[in-house]
Amino acid sequence: MLKTLMLIWAGLFAHVELAAADVAAGDPQLEAYVDGVIGKAMQEKAVAGLTLSIVRDGKVVLSKGYGYANVESKVPVDPGFHMFRIGSTTKTFTFASVMKLVGEGKLDLDADVNTYLTKFKIPEAFGKPITLRDLVSHRPGFEEAYRDLFVRDETTYTDLETWLAGNIPARVFAPGEVTSYSNYGAALAGYIVQITSGMTWEEYLEATFFKPLGMVHTTAKQPVRAGHPSHISDSMLANVAQTYSSAGGALKAAPFELVLAAPAGSISSTADDMARYMLMYLGGGMLDGSRVLSEAIVAQLQTRPYPGREGPGYMHGFRTNEMLGYTTFEHGGATGTSFTNMLMVPELGIGIFASTNGSGISRTVHDPSELIMQYLIGDAAKAVPARITLSEAEAAKFAGSYMTTRRIYSKFAKAFSLSGSLTAVAPTGNGTLVIASGGKAAEYYRIKDASFRNHVTGDVVAFELDSDGIANRIYSTYGHAASDRVTSSTSATSLYTAFAILVAAGLLQLSSAWRRRGSGAVEVGISRWLNFGTMAAAITGLVTLLFFGLTILKLGALGRDALSLWPFTEVYVFSVLGLVMLAFAVAGMIGLYPLFAKTNFTTARKIHCALFALVLVNFVVKLNHWNMIGFNFI
Repeated sequence: MLKTLMLIWAGLFAHVELAAADVAAGDPQLEAYVDGVIGKAMQEKAVAGLTLSIVRDGKVVLSKGYGYANVESKVPVDPGFHMFRIGSTTKTFTFASVMKLVGEGKLDLDADVNTYLTKFKIPEAFGKPITLRDLVSHRPGFEEAYRDLFVRDETTYTDLETWLAGNIPARVFAPGEVTSYSNYGAALAGYIVQITSGMTWEEYLEATFFKPLGMVHTTAKQPVRAGHPSHISDSMLANVAQTYSSAGGALKAAPFELVLAAPAGSISSTADDMARYMLMYLGGGMLDGSRVLSEAIVAQLQTRPYPGREGPGYMHGFRTNEMLGYTTFEHGGATGTSFTNMLMVPELGIGIFASTNGSGISRTVHDPSELIMQYLIGDAAKAVPARITLSEAEAAKFAGSYMTTRRIYSKFAKAFSLSGSLTAVAPTGNGTLVIASGGKAAEYYRIKDASFRNHVTGDVVAFELDSDGIANRIYSTYGHAASDRVTSSTSATSLYTAFAILVAAGLLQLSSAWRRRGSGAVEVGISRWLNFGTMAAAITGLVTLLFFGLTILKLGALGRDALSLWPFTEVYVFSVLGLVMLAFAVAGMIGLYPLFAKTNFTTARKIHCALFALVLVNFVVKLNHWNMIGFNFI
């Protein structure tokens, strides 16, 4: 009861602050539309609460909470008081900090990042250094980094420097070549801000953004041990909305997710504070007469470091897309329990912020905010590019399967890509393409040489072509990562084929043994040991595949929770079995000599056993290709 009264009391003061802000007269028609859109989204998805703010022409035109900040206590969301986890929207503060220091001459966008690192270094690769320009555009060339990205126990929380030094991802692309969203890259950028400024990253944001903008209910700090420089105060922690997981479709209270890569996603904020943040950008770096960023920096933030590709991509830290003919300036965010979207159209002076404290999918905030933005643009929408019809020969150049570049390449977790992440492209026969990803398919028509538009939503995808004009890469409608055309080395088909062959061969070995046992045949010496080894390998192989299946099923069931729970028991068991299968494969090859020279097996049985040994070798070779041999989990 006391906690509820305190929340209500604090909420009253939050409303006083909002009333004192520069708020436009209410628009009942807009509010009614927003209520309908948000209400529908919350009803369709398991959503605990949602906080939202809309700005236009230098004013807040709507600030509202929906659902509950605490479901159990029935505390309604207050957009001026309740702080929501904004996830990767944090990166906009980090990258804007980089650009501010560049503007002050303290950082160089094109300098090797190792220039600024003294405690550890990024290993050399591709004969080209990673630069800050690569970091702000998500083109450093790193593989994905999952290890300890989120933790739920403050005793396992380490400082940013320790996490960065201990989790350097493999470099899989040349810097500047491929867009592949990188949490590690953003965290590294924040660390460089910390080194250069002489303050902790959290202190720098407080001094540069939160205090000057009057963002009194915003912090990058977290509930770690008292005395740690990243420790959030108890009074501010009380403002953070309770988060909820929605595993199985039911909401369940979840612990605060600690982000070790803090500059990539640790900020908690209110809708009202984020409205002020958006107004600053839409005001050219100023708010209430106070300049936070120079006009030059704001203008640079709204340009692409690597121009040339149509469709969505990254500016200097901000995502950009096209909506109804306008260039957007935006960024989403997600933790395992919270989803956020910040969407601005600078040309029209419009901004929308929405965040949830418990939802099954990110579209809970992305879809409504995009619909609201389209509503606000209204009759100001610009004409869309004309449709260009594809010939059958042209369409065939784009058709195929593509696998995301935002994945693990060098460790066991490479298997994550086996449970999804594919984009399928096929011609329709009427001059368009069908593109399917994430269980959804849509028709796209050509608007430029290698760019295609969804004829319903207006989303754009862009392909990259090789020297023969064949598409070898596609950028999704979100633009955060490329997907490369699947080849024989990246296709899971050969792995699954090896699995299928092992199952067939193993069952055949067991059924043959069963028949021999029924006939009363007795084997001794080498023959007995070879027979026993073959049976043991067959049984172990089938059990290994069982645990592989359990691992993939659990990955799918856990969803984002897999990040904090990996590696789980099934993975350990599968890894041990994989090593046992490696031993069987080696023994099988060694046993070929006694098989043919020292047994009285029939010729057919000798061939059968030899083929089974080759099946085992093929199996472990495929496991090794997918980094499943050993305990190098992540």
